[in-house]
Amino acid sequence: MTRIFISHSHSDEAIAYKLFDFLMSALKLEDDNILCTSAPNSGLSFNSNYSSERLKTNLKDADALVALITTDSLRSLWIPFEIGSFWSTEKTIVLILGPNLTPSNLPGPLKGWLSIRVEDDRAFEQLNEVINQLEKKLDIRQNVNRFRRDRHLNEFITQLRAWKSQLPDQDRSESPQIEELAERLEEPESNRFKIALSFPGEHRDFVLKVAESLAARLTRQRVFYDEWYETELLGVGGDLKLQSMYERADLVVPFFSQYYSKPWCSLEWETIRGILLKRRKEDAVIPVHLDDTDIPGWSAVNFGIRLRGRTPQKIADIILQALAMRNPTKVSQQERIEELTEKLEELEAASSQEKEELKEELEQT
Repeated sequence: MTRIFISHSHSDEAIAYKLFDFLMSALKLEDDNILCTSAPNSGLSFNSNYSSERLKTNLKDADALVALITTDSLRSLWIPFEIGSFWSTEKTIVLILGPNLTPSNLPGPLKGWLSIRVEDDRAFEQLNEVINQLEKKLDIRQNVNRFRRDRHLNEFITQLRAWKSQLPDQDRSESPQIEELAERLEEPESNRFKIALSFPGEHRDFVLKVAESLAARLTRQRVFYDEWYETELLGVGGDLKLQSMYERADLVVPFFSQYYSKPWCSLEWETIRGILLKRRKEDAVIPVHLDDTDIPGWSAVNFGIRLRGRTPQKIADIILQALAMRNPTKVSQQERIEELTEKLEELEAASSQEKEELKEELEQT
C-alpha cells in the first residue's frame, strides 16, 4: 500500500534514493509504503512501461507526495503533472528545493506553497519537522533510532547541496517546450467544489445516495456533503465555515421540502440566496424540489429539478448534466493533466520528426 509518493526527475535518481532511505529510517514503513522509482524494491524504473494509468493509480492511492525539485525536475515532462494531479486531492504535499532554487522559481500556484530550501541553514530541522507532520497526518509512528535517521538525513542534504545537472544538452534544449506545457496547469480552478449540497436532516439518506453518485464521477474532494467535511466544520463560527463551502462551489444544489425552513437550512439558504444574486448570470443555484413547498426567495418562474419518483442516481445524473451545460468550455485541471500526460507519453516514444509534429499539436491543444 503506497503511503508516500516521491516525485523526482529521472536524472535525480541517486538523490531520490537518499530521500527514500531517510524516510524509511525516520518512519515505521514497509518498502512498499513508499513509491520511488529509484528504490530497488519499487518494481518500477524509468526504463519500464510506466504508463499514465499506473501513475494516476499510484498518485490516487498515496496519502502524501514529497517532491524533489531541482532545475532538472522543473524541465521534466512529468513532475508538473504529478504535482498537479496530486494537488486536486488536497492531501499532504512537501516540496524540497535543490540548490539555486527559491519558491519564485516554481511554476504558477506552487510559488505560494510551503517549501524547504536545502541551502537554508535550517534545512535539517525543517526536514525533521516534516517527519513530525507526516507522523500526525498519516498516523505513522516514528523510528526510535535517531542516529540512523540523522545519518541518512545528513547524507541526503549533503548530496542534494552538491547537486549538478545530469541531463544531456538535448534534453535541456527542449525545456522551453516543456515549460510551455507546464504553464497550462498553472492556473488552479477558482472553486474548491464542483457541487455543494444543502438539505434538511430528514432527507439525509436520500441526499447521501445523490452525493455518492456525484462523487463517483467527480471524486469526494469535489463534492461538498457536510458529513464528509465534519472535522473542518467543528468549532466556533460554523455558520461562516458553511458559508465558505457554498461560496467555493461551481454549482449549489439545495434540496427543498417542508423541512427546509428549519433554522440551519434557513441559515444556509441565506448564504445561497446571496450566491444566487451575485452569480445570477452563471445560473449557479439549481434546487431539487422534494415536495411542493414554496421557498421564499425562489420565484415560481424559476425552474428546479422535480423529484417525480426519480432515484437518487437519476437526480445526480441531472445535476451533472446541469453542471456540464453551465461550464461547456471549462475543462477541469485533472482532465487537462490526463490529456497532456497521454500526449507527453507519445512525445517520449516518438522519433525526432514525430516529436516536432506532436509539439505543434500540443501547442494547439
